[in-house]
Amino acid sequence: TETCYVSKDGSDGNNGTLERPFKTLYKALEVIEEGGIIYVCDNLTVNTILTVYERKAKENDISVTIKASVSRDLSLAPQDLVIVIANIFENAINAVSKLRGRERYIDVTIKDNTQRLIVMVSNPCKEKLIFNEANYGVGIRSIISTVNKYEGMYDFSANDGLFSAKVNLNL
Repeated sequence: TETCYVSKDGSDGNNGTLERPFKTLYKALEVIEEGGIIYVCDNLTVNTILTVYERKAKENDISVTIKASVSRDLSLAPQDLVIVIANIFENAINAVSKLRGRERYIDVTIKDNTQRLIVMVSNPCKEKLIFNEANYGVGIRSIISTVNKYEGMYDFSANDGLFSAKVNLNL
């Protein structure tokens, strides 16, 4: 199959068409041809990022749940979407790769409304995390710079073994 559709209201027993979408990216990845497109939302840039990083997670035996509802046309530059979503997703994959068993999962939610794009990623973490800008790597610094560019907000936190990254970008 060259094109598949995924929806939270779909079923993995469906055929992956627009009318009968799959429920999970895992199912879509099983049937998609090399170079095929998996649609999880209307925005091609967001689709591409989510598909690439979901594949990386799957290669590392990490379960991913994605809820995405993003318009085709956003007033955000595609490279800024990559900076924010790819860096957060990649950091989550790196952190979860260090874990074992049922703790190997990542939850991703991306949605937009008329005023902002909201990106939320959560995953289990074992390490004690220190949130100090002096300790941030290039990826987190790039996210913060992009958030500031759009006069948005960000929050990185770890509570009870769960890391959470939240980014709001004004549209």
